[in-house]
Amino acid sequence: MKKTLKRGLCLVLAMVLAMAMGITALAACVHEAHHQTLRQVSGYRYYSSSQCEAEYEVTWTCKNCDKTFVESKFLREAHNFRPYSSSCNGTTQTWKESCSNCGYGRSTLHKCPKAPHTGPCTVLPYSVTPETEKK
Repeated sequence: MKKTLKRGLCLVLAMVLAMAMGITALAACVHEAHHQTLRQVSGYRYYSSSQCEAEYEVTWTCKNCDKTFVESKFLREAHNFRPYSSSCNGTTQTWKESCSNCGYGRSTLHKCPKAPHTGPCTVLPYSVTPETEKK
């Protein structure tokens, strides 16, 4: 009975040691990405006045140990501003733009090339077609 118990304990100890060595060997691997894929998880959202961000799931396999990893990453990029309207007060034009990714809006001021003037602005971008000048 004692011999069977000793052999059983030795077997269990050997299994625990083998598992520990396997975990250590895996932890010692210097992982190198192989077959990386990106999948967008969320739409773009405002991050700062110059950037918006989206969440991506990155899946890759280590080419040394063949283990697969799944990580979450936030990728940022500059806003993609598109103008949608403009106005002019006779000296300064106000251009309104919004980011086509996250919707963040801004207004920028520009000196009117025909300033000073009264009435409708004939050089106003992003609006209704300018009036033709009367001669």
